[in-house]
Amino acid sequence: MRILVDRNLERHAVTHTTRIVPQPVEWGPLRFELPVAQRSHDQPREDEQFLREQLPYLVSLCGTAKDGKLEFCTSRELEMEAVRQPISKQGYLGIDWFSGVTLTKVPCPVDRFASWNKEIDPVADFGKDEQLAFFRSITHPRFLHLRNTLGEAQLADAFHLWTAEEAHLDVFLTMDQKFLNNVHNRSAAIGSTVSVMTPKEVCKQIGLPPSDIEQLAAEIKPFA
Repeated sequence: MRILVDRNLERHAVTHTTRIVPQPVEWGPLRFELPVAQRSHDQPREDEQFLREQLPYLVSLCGTAKDGKLEFCTSRELEMEAVRQPISKQGYLGIDWFSGVTLTKVPCPVDRFASWNKEIDPVADFGKDEQLAFFRSITHPRFLHLRNTLGEAQLADAFHLWTAEEAHLDVFLTMDQKFLNNVHNRSAAIGSTVSVMTPKEVCKQIGLPPSDIEQLAAEIKPFA
């Protein structure tokens, strides 16, 4: 199974971060505190039920992709989104379940940099406004259909779904609830050859159980 990975999955895959915690230390008659780095499990809030439900399945998919039993894919436009988003928050001791997973780059249906004869500026060329302006300039009939059906608020997702279609992928994997609901409600009108699915849905389809995140994290030595 070949899967295009939405950027929100890579962000959510960082389940543990590095925290600096003051630790009391006694040295003879002296008592003071030293900052100590510790691993912290950043669990979703109680009201974030969808996220709490999906994460164990996402971790399972990452492990399966790392073993080469699934192919995770990305594109130039998804990589550009990664450039302008915050650097991974995991720190030195945190855990990013995408670490070690190979992402195959698939071509975008339209490559906005293919004909540029200049050095690409990560600030000027990778901005969200520049990306959306590029998407709005595309006049291909299939993309216009996806854009009109899904709406302007999900312009980028429409492009990524089109990318998955043109690359003949099986799944566009996402944890964007608004996009998932939109696709579900308009599936007949969209008529995509690619399934838009959550981690849980993919795992159910291939018979992969959810992971015990706490147990797996306990097996990863913080200072290994």
